Amino acid sequence: MAAGVLVGLQPAPAPGDAAEFRDCGALRAEYQHLFAEAISAEVELLSATRRRLCPDLEPPREGGANLRGPDQELDIGGLLACRQQAERAVQAASPLLFTAQGGFRFFTPSGASQARAAQRLLAQLEQQGCSRDSF
Repeated sequence: MAAGVLVGLQPAPAPGDAAEFRDCGALRAEYQHLFAEAISAEVELLSATRRRLCPDLEPPREGGANLRGPDQELDIGGLLACRQQAERAVQAASPLLFTAQGGFRFFTPSGASQARAAQRLLAQLEQQGCSRDSF
């Protein structure tokens, strides 16, 4: 077989490395799951802070139950200002535990832990030569 035929293929792992070599699709799925969970923890922290700071600005929930009357409009400007206030409150009250590639900051222990694990998987994806498509 000519050497040019193998261009673009991933080399087979060395016998000792077989346990470390994993399918790109499985690694990518695990990375995406971990990073989504990490972000969810941060979003929940920020949402809880926003709800505590500005309970009267709660947007409608599923089923239409909320703190506003049925004919009151959503105060988008107020929600944006409250979100910024919540971001400042979280940053002031919680230590920054981890900053992921891309600059996403993590303040919750669970979010930081999952983001670190996701970043390790990202490094493994890159080391194995996996395509950057969809990670």
